[in-house]
Amino acid sequence: MTMKSVATAMFVAASLMSAAAPAFASAGECLSASDRNAVQIRQMHVQLMVAALKCDDSLGLRDSYGAYVSKHNSVLNGNAQSLRSLFQKTYGGDSSRQFDRFITRLANDASSQAQTQMGYCESNLELLHKAVALPANQVDDLAREVIAVPAEVGRCTKTEQRKAEAPKKAPEKPVKVADASKTQPKPAAKPKPAAKPADQAAKPH
Repeated sequence: MTMKSVATAMFVAASLMSAAAPAFASAGECLSASDRNAVQIRQMHVQLMVAALKCDDSLGLRDSYGAYVSKHNSVLNGNAQSLRSLFQKTYGGDSSRQFDRFITRLANDASSQAQTQMGYCESNLELLHKAVALPANQVDDLAREVIAVPAEVGRCTKTEQRKAEAPKKAPEKPVKVADASKTQPKPAAKPKPAAKPADQAAKPH
């Protein structure tokens, strides 16, 4: 990828960051291991792109970002195709719009980190150096290491995270119900004799 292409990609990222954060529709099925890794690679990629835009160029982030993109261009292009297939499977006819909204969200989140994270530029420069030092097109493991929990695609990733974090409940003990057929009814109480009236006159002798 030429530096002109890199500059164009960075301009697109800057445009995306100005958009509002999207709301996500629900996905019909959860992410496979390959789909999850595809999200992680793209999330790390957007993080590095935003860092190259946000940080002072005197640190050399833009040159390092250009070297990273050039070295791993094939896997990044394949990653974009994999993600589009995932969104097609998840959203059908609305996949293109949802994909753009997803990339916008990643850019917004990465931009927020730049405002709050201490040593943001230095840590991302170190990450870029790691990425450039990797063999060509091998960023899968690094993305899994950097992005522990991938961004939400539909409700799937969020649901998986909740299940992993939820405490396990102890199994409930069954409640014993008495067998009505074996229960003998209590005998009815005998009626007491009626008391004589207190003012009853005495019989004559």
